[in-house]
Order: sequence, then C-alpha cells, then structure tokens
Amino acid sequence: MFKKIILLSTRISEYDVKRFGLNFFVSKGLNCEIICIKKLISYHDSKIENNIKNTKINISIPQTKKEFFEIINNFNRNDVILINTLTFNLNNYFVFEKLDQKNIIWGEINFLRYPPLQNKILDKIKLNCYYPHHIISKIINFYFFLLKVFRFKSTFKPHFEMINNHTDAKFTNTYKIKSHAWAYDDYLNYHNKKNENDKSVEGFINNNYILYVDENVPFHEDPFEHGYSKPLCKTQIFFDEINKFFNFIEKKFGKKVLIAGYPRSNYKKNYFDGRKIIYGNTISLVKNSQMVLMHNSTAVNYSIIYKKPLIFINSKNYLLHYSLSIKALAQELNLTDVNITNDYNNISTPLINIDRYNDYFKKYIKADFHNNEDRSFELFYKELLNIYSKCII
Repeated sequence: MFKKIILLSTRISEYDVKRFGLNFFVSKGLNCEIICIKKLISYHDSKIENNIKNTKINISIPQTKKEFFEIINNFNRNDVILINTLTFNLNNYFVFEKLDQKNIIWGEINFLRYPPLQNKILDKIKLNCYYPHHIISKIINFYFFLLKVFRFKSTFKPHFEMINNHTDAKFTNTYKIKSHAWAYDDYLNYHNKKNENDKSVEGFINNNYILYVDENVPFHEDPFEHGYSKPLCKTQIFFDEINKFFNFIEKKFGKKVLIAGYPRSNYKKNYFDGRKIIYGNTISLVKNSQMVLMHNSTAVNYSIIYKKPLIFINSKNYLLHYSLSIKALAQELNLTDVNITNDYNNISTPLINIDRYNDYFKKYIKADFHNNEDRSFELFYKELLNIYSKCII
C-alpha cells in the first residue's frame, strides 16, 4: 500500500496544504512531501514563498533538473502516489518523462472551476492577434507533441483523476474519483465550526457591508507562469480605477466596502485607500455580506452557495485574456461585467437568476452524486486502496 503522498507543484503555501488535505494524510500515518519545481519551469524569476509551519511535511525545492531527477529516483513506485498540479507542455515535459521512466503512480485534480476562458471564435482570434508569440508557442508545442506521440508512443496519461462533474473528465481509461469542488470543502469546514467566524467584523455588522474579493491583480504571478511578459494590469492604473469605483459603490449603496484579501498577497502597504483588509475568512465574509464585487475569483462559488448578488469588475486596462475570462464568468450567470474604465453611473443592484445559480452549482461546485459530508481529500483517501489495486497489483 502507498506510504507517501507527493504534491508536485509550483507553489508552497498553507492554503495548498489545506485544500489538498496533507495534514489529514499525515494524521492517517502517511508521509507527505511537496516538490516545488518553480525554479525549473518559471518564466519569471521570483522568490518562492514558504509559509508552511507543519514540520511533518517535507519540502523539496530542486534547483536543477538533475536534483529533481535524483529526488524521483529515490521513490519506490509501490510506496508513492503523486498528485500533479502542472499542465503538460513543452516547458515541463521532462517532469512527465521522468515520472513515466520510474513508472510513478500519479494523477490530477481536474475540477471544473470556471466557464471556458473564451468560447467564441472571435475571442480566439483576438487573443492570437494580441499575443502573437503564443501562436508560435502553440505551433512548436503541436509539432513537439506529434513527435513524442509517434516516436515514443507516449502521451503521459495520468493513472487517476478526481472530477467534480461527470462531463469534465479529460482522459479515457483512467481511474475516476467523483468529488466536489474545493469550495464545498470550505463550506463543510465552515459549517462544522461553532459559528465563531460569524461574529461581526470590527466596525461592521452582518449584511451591512459590500465585499470585494481581492485577487492581487497587478502582482499576480500567473501571467508570467504562462509566458506573458506583462502583469494583468499596471499597479497605479489598477488601484486608481478600483478605488474610484469603490467610492462610487459606497456612495450609491450606502455601505462600506470590505476587502477579502487574496491568500498569497503580500502588500507592502494598504493600496485600497485604507479600507479594511481581512485574510483567511472569505467564506464567512461572503456569507454575511450584502453584495459581492469580484473579477474572476474561485470565491464566486461561495456567492453561488449563499445566493449573493454579484458585480463583476472589468477594465479595458486588463490583459485581454483576463478581461475575457471575467466576461465569460459573468455571462455564465446571465450578468454583464462592469467596465470601470468607462462610465458606470447607471449601475444598480444585480438581480439573482436562481436557475443560473443552481445550474452553476451543479456544473462547477457539486454535481449529482451522493456524498454530502466527506471532504474531497477524504474521498481521495478512501480510494487509495482501489487505485493501488488497479495500478500496482
């Protein structure tokens, strides 16, 4: 039986430890290790943040491919199961090739969390024209994968995948584990507590504030991880626009805007004109808010669960792929995103389309299966023996 669970990632954080359930696995007698390969694949030279306090979780940060290979060589396929968070591409091909050579049992968490980033031909054309270097990258990747498939007869398919929607499976002939999205784990955790998080925030009372879900937009590293050379928005422009919009919202609705801080943000100062920023309590803040403002955060799931009015914030100054993703998310709920670069004086409280909210819940949060109490990592733990029997025995 497996003795160790490996999380292969480009990040190290308490947030990831929590959502992947590493402490739970440790409590069950399994060893847990995080292998962070950001140094090996990142387009952007940035510091690797590590805020994990649990010393029972081993952390490896290989500086070279050789170091990574040595780590994998030390694993016994009979003892190790690996959870992969990487998207297979030319830049990280060596990772999958090594896992294949060692015949390591690995899989992916394929939770459908967003509507398609762009679902219109016109949007795809715009993106390719706006980012021409990605056209070249796609062509190179296409021919590279053809070469690998026909020459080496391998596409490096995972052994298992966790899915939160039966239509979201990416692979055939892999072991499927039905689950719900991480947001539902948060919901279960929150409601199993003694409502301590429901106490009023200092200076605010329940349902008497408007919540902004921060995404660390101008400092977010995802654009650089995916090969873009620019941030999602320039810092000064972003905060000038967003604070002006908050001023308008507060005057329009007579409620203060409260900030749910992005978990990985590390602001050197309060960029939100002194507005209160709260970390690590987003689900409670959403539940007790009057309305939620956001871009395209996965925290939209909390708003769906608690049926909160939503305003999606967009701007002509955001990178095109980010702007389109915001628009797609708003359209999924039959809403129109608000371009805060333009005139928004006619904005009003958005209506909740219950049918769209319910459809979103079934599609992206919890599909039609009978588990109501187990968290996603508990469901995964219960399937370990089945995965072992399918892949090892």
